[in-house]
Amino acid sequence: MVINIIDAEATIANTIQHITIGTNDNLALSGTYTEPVGVNTTGTWDISSGTSGTIIPKEITPNAGYLKSYSALVIPQAMSEKTNKKFLAVTLTDGNTYYYTPENQDADLVAGQQYTYNITVKYGYLVVMVDMPGEWQAQEGAPSNITGCLPQTFTAEEMKPGDYFYRTDDGVGWAYFDGGLRAFYSEGHDIDGDEFHYGYIKEDVLPDPNKGTCIGIIVKVGRDSEGDWKDDCVYLKKGDGVSAPETLDKVTGYVMALNGSERVQWCIDMTTLVGTSDEPVGFYGYSNTEIIKEYAKNNDRNLQTNFPAIYYTTVTHGSIDPAPENTSDWFLPAQGQGNYFFRISEVYSSSIRNTPGNSDFSIDDGTYWSSTQGSDKYISLFNIYGYFYGQTNKCRVRPWLTF
Repeated sequence: MVINIIDAEATIANTIQHITIGTNDNLALSGTYTEPVGVNTTGTWDISSGTSGTIIPKEITPNAGYLKSYSALVIPQAMSEKTNKKFLAVTLTDGNTYYYTPENQDADLVAGQQYTYNITVKYGYLVVMVDMPGEWQAQEGAPSNITGCLPQTFTAEEMKPGDYFYRTDDGVGWAYFDGGLRAFYSEGHDIDGDEFHYGYIKEDVLPDPNKGTCIGIIVKVGRDSEGDWKDDCVYLKKGDGVSAPETLDKVTGYVMALNGSERVQWCIDMTTLVGTSDEPVGFYGYSNTEIIKEYAKNNDRNLQTNFPAIYYTTVTHGSIDPAPENTSDWFLPAQGQGNYFFRISEVYSSSIRNTPGNSDFSIDDGTYWSSTQGSDKYISLFNIYGYFYGQTNKCRVRPWLTF
């Protein structure tokens, strides 16, 4: 088999740490081989008593258009029949690993065929094109020629967008539970050779009350070090309010609160320029929120009176739905985080509706404040329309946290 990494938005050559075929020893590495019995036939493998593990493929010279290429010989086997179906893992130098879980029989490997997997590493997920060239008389259940844009797929156990996020009963830890997302077609997928469709596959899964108190929905898993979703914030754990807060060393993901405020002003006047990032991209909500709090402190401005949206985010909401001690505290998301959310907002909608106590978040309502302040004192809205409002207007607030 051949694996090609496409030169695209989220990868440069030195960001790829390694590629692995198989995960958690789910790949057959040996077995009993029976030689062919006739001309133009292939031998057979019995892997039932063989060893299992993973393979690090050999890096080869890439063809034009590919960033890196790899090759490996893999024993014929059907990934669709395995409990753990994760087939390929791409690990980047930032510590994030992205997995490819084949759909149907897309990684059921048949003897005598070369399978080519062309991978685009996006910000937070993989898009995989599978190509098995050549015609042949397939055995029952074996794959035929395949060329198409495949979804990012998920199991119930793995963390993903739309999962329920909990504060554990001790108030310190956090937990998550399956929100039902099974596949997400971020780039569209090919049907009947000439149609492109966009969307997702999602089961209707209810939250588990035994996990703790559900306080939000996971929006994104993993932290990006570059691109439109770049996050270079330095996060502090919320802590117990007594000891000095510790640094949150690793960002596992981002959560949007189940509940938000009624309409409040961002600032009480149109003259105050705080100095937040005014970039329309990037995950800068936490640092923006800290900048606003520091501005109020240094300029003797009462947060509740002068910056109602930030006061609700950091004080009022924190008393209603306290963040766990081992996560960041609540912050007001930046415009870039709003852009990310509404790019795949349908993924979260049923999870939000299924959760008791949510305050009816509307993905079509373009009146949620972001923490991104422009130089003209207009605030970018957390919305699908790209609106800006003067900071003395009143809009809703929906806090986020990082864990």
